[in-house]
This record gives sequence, structure tokens and C-alpha cells, in this order.
Amino acid sequence: MGEGVRPGSAVVAMKNLALVGVIPGSALKLAWFIPFKGMVSVVIGYRGYVELAFAGSFLKDLHSDVVLRGEEVRYWKDEPGPRLLHEVGLERNEDIDNVIGAYCIYHTRNGGRGIKLVQRDVVLALHKKADGKSPWKLGHHVAMACKTAVRRVAGEWPQVPQLKLALRLDELIEDLDQEQG
Repeated sequence: MGEGVRPGSAVVAMKNLALVGVIPGSALKLAWFIPFKGMVSVVIGYRGYVELAFAGSFLKDLHSDVVLRGEEVRYWKDEPGPRLLHEVGLERNEDIDNVIGAYCIYHTRNGGRGIKLVQRDVVLALHKKADGKSPWKLGHHVAMACKTAVRRVAGEWPQVPQLKLALRLDELIEDLDQEQG
């Protein structure tokens, strides 16, 4: 355990992850235990959120991606619901400076559809706020931007308790970070 980390926080983190029901570690990339502000925290990854989203049998499919400078994107709404057309460049430069937004598109089992768009300023603010050990700073900003889009839309879905808890654990980390500057 890291220096200055309260030992009891590791027990709480393990209990929280057991309640969420995803396996930690880099093998599956669903969740991790991360020392943060003197505590061991549970961080649910992008893949973990996708796994939890499908656990409730609400979703038929889900796709999340980033839009980079120079890529064409069209968003519109018509009678069947919101739509997005994203023409992906073959030679993508996924540097954070090229990210102009992120999105999550989903279809439900009962024929519904939805899209959540995350604007560039939100992605850049999250990247800027992150510390040097954050996935945002360690070259995983595309996955983190996609996770942000999934997290934002997941709040609109009927939730299994595990997904609701995962969303709340992420909110608690953000709240703690804001309280401590």
C-alpha cells in the first residue's frame, strides 16, 4: 500500500468493488484500486462501465468514440430518434489536442436509441484537472473521454444497483478532488 494511505480505506474499497461486481486489475481492464488523497479508491474503467451497462439487459448495443480534428461528424434528430454520422480518419492522431469531443451511441432492447455528446471543453477540463498519475495524463485520454460519455448517459438508463453504485463511487472521487482543490 502507498505511503500515507489509510489502511482501513483498502477494506472499504474492496467491499465497494465486491458490491459493484467487477474484477479489478489490468487483465480485464474493468476496475482498479488507486491510492488517491490518502485513501485507496475504486476506479471503474470504461470497459467496466460497458460491462455494467449490459448487466441490466436494457441495452442492445453501445458504441463510444472520440471525434478528432479533421473528422466529419453530423448529428441530427428525426422521427426514429437522434442520429450521428462520424467519418473516422484512417490515420488518426489521438493526441489530446486533436480531440474535439466524445460520444456514446446506444440502442435499447425495446427499439429505443440515444446519443450523448461530450464537448471539447468538458474533455479538456477533465484532462487538465487530472494529476500526473491519472489515466488522463498517462496516455489513456481517448478511453477516458469515451468513459465520460458512457458515464454521462448511464445516468439516464434504468439502473441495476451495481451500475448505480459504480456511478456514485466515481462521483465521490470527483467530490473529494474538488473539496481538496
